[in-house]
Amino acid sequence: MSVTAAALAVVQVSRVVRILELTLLLACLLLVAGGLAGWFARKRSGVARPRGQGLRSHALSLLVFTASGALLRIAGGSRVPGYEGQRGEGLGFAELAARLGSPPPGLDPHGSGPAMLAQLFFGVVPRTEVAWLTLQATLAVLTIPLVYLGALAWLRSKREATWAAAVYALLPSVACFAMTEVRPVAGSFFLMLALVLTGAAITAARATWLAAAGLFAVLATSFHPVLAPAPLVLGCVLVAREDGWAFVKTPGALLALAAIVLSWVILLQLLWLQMATGGEGLASLPHMTRVLLPTLGASPSLPFNAFLNTYCTPPVVTLLWVVGFATVALPARRRVVLALAFAALAMTLPGMSGGRLALARLQYAAAPLHAMLAGVGVVALLELLSRKVGSSRVKQALPAGLAVALGLSVAAFPGPLAGAFVYESQ
Repeated sequence: MSVTAAALAVVQVSRVVRILELTLLLACLLLVAGGLAGWFARKRSGVARPRGQGLRSHALSLLVFTASGALLRIAGGSRVPGYEGQRGEGLGFAELAARLGSPPPGLDPHGSGPAMLAQLFFGVVPRTEVAWLTLQATLAVLTIPLVYLGALAWLRSKREATWAAAVYALLPSVACFAMTEVRPVAGSFFLMLALVLTGAAITAARATWLAAAGLFAVLATSFHPVLAPAPLVLGCVLVAREDGWAFVKTPGALLALAAIVLSWVILLQLLWLQMATGGEGLASLPHMTRVLLPTLGASPSLPFNAFLNTYCTPPVVTLLWVVGFATVALPARRRVVLALAFAALAMTLPGMSGGRLALARLQYAAAPLHAMLAGVGVVALLELLSRKVGSSRVKQALPAGLAVALGLSVAAFPGPLAGAFVYESQ
């Protein structure tokens, strides 16, 4: 037995789960503390919150996209495949059985986040398959409004945030994993929650929210090794926002960042121990150049970016992503788009291994960031068409027309929603 394997054998999963529970508790406490601090500050100053800064002005957009995305995600019912990976990793029924039974005695090579979530969740509800799939679907649906709020925090544009949420809500490769055991579903929820909190922390100059965001992002890494770069996404937000630099220089923000980095390093060391027994997900260098290469069909011969694959993603959405990426040529948008593209690709690269739908599953947490880039592309395309069209009526009809084209593209290219649900050929 190697030294690494021996170290893995003596680490009890119960201790790791307890650490993750404390991390979640601390993140929630910091979130509440930041909110209370802001409330007391407004009470003392007597200054009310300006109209339009709350969620009420965004309620209609949030409701429409969340409801439509929920219908698409739960319409097919349970989609858990009876399959185990080529290296013996538990997927499908085996993974679900692990959540419904007792946790394994040693570290899970794919992360102990699901075990932590199951222990908390089944402490208050019956330990059944329906309950776990309901939790998964709930987190998947709640990610839709988080994508909207995250895009709003990153892009600072309500139009782009609206289209980003629309794209994400309709993505077949994302919708098909809601009613499954897939680990990145919960990890993606915590990552987007961290992104939204980071934007709120910058706007309010509140270090406690930045610390909470960092802990949520670090927690996301425990759900699957492919989410290891999650805290890096928060750094991209700080770089993209013009007011992020001034906030980072404050003592509270520097202390929060130091705590985030320290927590991330500890979790990465734990991840290294977990990966010692095998697992999936971390791409090899030769395939990383394919992250920007569009691919055709359900099973290309080499690993690919699922968001740029015509089977996993409707071609219209892929085209919108390309248009969004092309806006990097505009000086006013360069920093924002570059930071967003870097974050999306950084979250995609670890999942560029496996085949067929395994890639869409491993790259699940990168989909919200790609959807934001597609939202940028929608607005850029509408502005371009508006300049080319002279009729005011046609200009007003362009958004509705593009929305119809997006819906028809999903209907014509449903990808994984159309057939039997398996990760790879069985």
